[in-house]
Amino acid sequence: MRRASTGPAGHPVVARLAAELTDELGALTEQLVTMLRQADQAYLAVDIEDLRRSVRENLASFVGDLASQRSPGTSSSRDTARHRADQGVPLGSVLHAYRLGFHVIWGALADRALRKGPEWLDGLVRESATVWAWVDTSSEAVNAEYRDALIESARKDEQQRMLLLDALFEGRLAEWKMLGGSLPAIGLPERGPYLAVSAETPGAGTENLPGADQFLRRRGVPSAWRLRAGEQVGVVAVSRDNALVIRDLLAEAATGRVGISPEYDDALDTSRALGIAAVARRCLPPGSTGVASIDDDWVAALVAGAPEISARVVRRLLGQVAALPLAERDILLTTLGAWLECGGNASAAARQLYCHRNTVRNRLHRLEALSGQSLSDPRGVAGLSIAAQGARLLEQDLMHLRHAPPQQPTATAVPSAKARSKILPGSEPRPRPRRERR
Repeated sequence: MRRASTGPAGHPVVARLAAELTDELGALTEQLVTMLRQADQAYLAVDIEDLRRSVRENLASFVGDLASQRSPGTSSSRDTARHRADQGVPLGSVLHAYRLGFHVIWGALADRALRKGPEWLDGLVRESATVWAWVDTSSEAVNAEYRDALIESARKDEQQRMLLLDALFEGRLAEWKMLGGSLPAIGLPERGPYLAVSAETPGAGTENLPGADQFLRRRGVPSAWRLRAGEQVGVVAVSRDNALVIRDLLAEAATGRVGISPEYDDALDTSRALGIAAVARRCLPPGSTGVASIDDDWVAALVAGAPEISARVVRRLLGQVAALPLAERDILLTTLGAWLECGGNASAAARQLYCHRNTVRNRLHRLEALSGQSLSDPRGVAGLSIAAQGARLLEQDLMHLRHAPPQQPTATAVPSAKARSKILPGSEPRPRPRRERR
């Protein structure tokens, strides 16, 4: 192993030269500060006194380590890296500052060695590895500390963002203001309109709309999202002409039921809008995939808006139909749905269901008998239409009421078989110019 070169007194050259630089730290500091501000615009945004203090501390640490022949210290480098990361100075600029610092110190050491004579200059060159070790160690420390500072800052920013999102989504406006809430802080524009989104999650910690934020942002749509128990919620910035595009994008990404609110302009109304979006989501049948709005089906919106009450109303309207096995009940309600879609025409409903029209009529007669509703009465038609919609959306709620005592029919009276043959749609047309019963 090569021994360190020594000066006249037998001490290592670098240590001797560094010790003599102690008195020049002020001038070296000013030299480096000037170089930094001229070479990198990032340092023009840093307070000059802050920059001067930091430069002097790092130069003093460097010179002190060399003079005392200590292993390179990293405390000053780490403090500087963290401080500059907090200030937003790019890592490349911080590392460049250390390279410039090395050139300043090396130049000062070489100048003193040159004045002392060839022996000193030769010794400095031979011991240059000592100086390079300091540069390498400092650069590694700056890299590591800067990275850690960024990670910590990002974690704090994300925590702050989550607190703001929770306050906004849950309508805790006093907390939003106390936290200094701003829409840019959560990635949204200051001005609306916005759409609130409620997406049913397939399981704990699993998103219905995977990576929704990045998915929409790549398409130029800002949004903010939060995952709750059983629900993924979000708010999406909408321009005046892309609401339908956003709905299509959500449908493309959806893996389950998704509800959207009407557009709204005040972001502080997001909590209320999320409630509407949740109702819209429940307008879709359980187990389905798609995007819904409350404007798509107003009856479904009424049913989904108060599921517990709606389930009781539906149970009462269906009467004994609600107690039937699920498959049997579905046949009756599907037949009713087809009959309604066909305008009360049993023959058209039969063609849609691929069965005989008498089968349709028999199913409707049975539905009347079990429910206590009459399809010859507009009130009965309306009641069973709502009940069929409710049964489609509220299966789980109806199951909870499945074993309740049967509801006694209290709605319109069921006509006799003879009367039904005359008035139930599906019978033969009458020659009189009254409403045709097909």
